[in-house]
Amino acid sequence: MADSLSPQCHSNDYQNKFDVSKYLASYYSEVTPNYVFYIRGLVRVLKEKCGSLHRTGGKALEFGGGPSLWPSFLLSQYVDSIQFCDYTGANLQAVQAWLDHSSNAHDWTTFFHYLLKENQTSESELSNWENRLRTVLSNCSLSRCDANDPKCPILSGPAAEYDIIVTCECLDVACQTRDAYKEAVKRLVRLLKPGGLLVLIAATNCSFYMVGSERFTGLPLNEQIIREALHEAEIHPHQINIESEKIGEGEDPFADYSGGMIVSAIKSN
Repeated sequence: MADSLSPQCHSNDYQNKFDVSKYLASYYSEVTPNYVFYIRGLVRVLKEKCGSLHRTGGKALEFGGGPSLWPSFLLSQYVDSIQFCDYTGANLQAVQAWLDHSSNAHDWTTFFHYLLKENQTSESELSNWENRLRTVLSNCSLSRCDANDPKCPILSGPAAEYDIIVTCECLDVACQTRDAYKEAVKRLVRLLKPGGLLVLIAATNCSFYMVGSERFTGLPLNEQIIREALHEAEIHPHQINIESEKIGEGEDPFADYSGGMIVSAIKSN
């Protein structure tokens, strides 16, 4: 059944009401249990699915990355370029501040150390990995994107352009209806090369989250909705894997999620 609410009807104002500094302070000051699950899942998926891609000229897309750099920190070890994009200009400015070594840039050291640990890499490699991340991100310009825009330049780009696409806690807040979510997934799959990997990282059943006093709504997702979206994007069921975990159900005053999901899907050749 089609949803009655169109994507244009929701009132989330990420350009004027989203406070990047408060968001980073609230959600990225420490590695909380949900991010432990996400990080372990992404480390495992990339090792299992992309081991042969390790730094062989591949290209990745991080769609709706926000101001967060931890997924790209890991992705940069597998590809030579990452197209990083987000809807909110202030988020891209926060990423650029880190790339430029700006004094006001968010300190990702805690997250990066945790990623190195989970990847079984010595913490002494931190500087090398950070340099690698800066190089790989600089090979593509940071770009704006909009999951609900039919003419979004990123989503309307050449088909079969990327080896890996990762989107972390983006589509479930960008897309306010199931129809919009399914369309965004379909457009992302179109951008994958045959045999390419799509990773969807999402909170389970999350209808809102808070940034300071501002409330941002989202689309509550579960495994069934995601499988339906991937099926309609012509991903074979045998090429879909979903790992889920109950995390802090009812304990977080800033969001109403009941867990997290790591979804990996391979596009058929």
